[in-house]
Amino acid sequence: MRKKHFKLYVDECIEQDVVNHLRKKHNLDVRSVREEGYQGKPDEFILKRANETRRFLLTYNKHFFTNDKLFPFKGLFGIICLKSRKTDTPCGHILWLPVHAKQSLVGKKFLISNDNVSIRYIGKNGKALKEKLDVEDCLLCKLDEAM
Repeated sequence: MRKKHFKLYVDECIEQDVVNHLRKKHNLDVRSVREEGYQGKPDEFILKRANETRRFLLTYNKHFFTNDKLFPFKGLFGIICLKSRKTDTPCGHILWLPVHAKQSLVGKKFLISNDNVSIRYIGKNGKALKEKLDVEDCLLCKLDEAM
């Protein structure tokens, strides 16, 4: 996936300065729950909206990553959960995904921490799989730490 096709739908828990940073510094196509007037809507509604608009949901809410019954893989465009707040997790870690991904990002759940990305998805055998990728040496992430 190329960066220009990497679109985000930002949950209301993500600060507006993160939204602005992703738009201005990284030139990403970002829509926000707050800007669309959907704050306070149930999480299922927010994920459905992200899926309908073919955008990755960006959130701090880890239950999007872990709860497959409430947030199933079927029909999922993608979820990106930040494990910690902006000061601890540079925006460059989000951009690591489209730059370094070896496979399609669509249909997967990502949990981004300071030094790795956990990925959950359904494998060819129909079972849920989990991978962990190291982002420690990613130059893009290190450059963005000066944000």
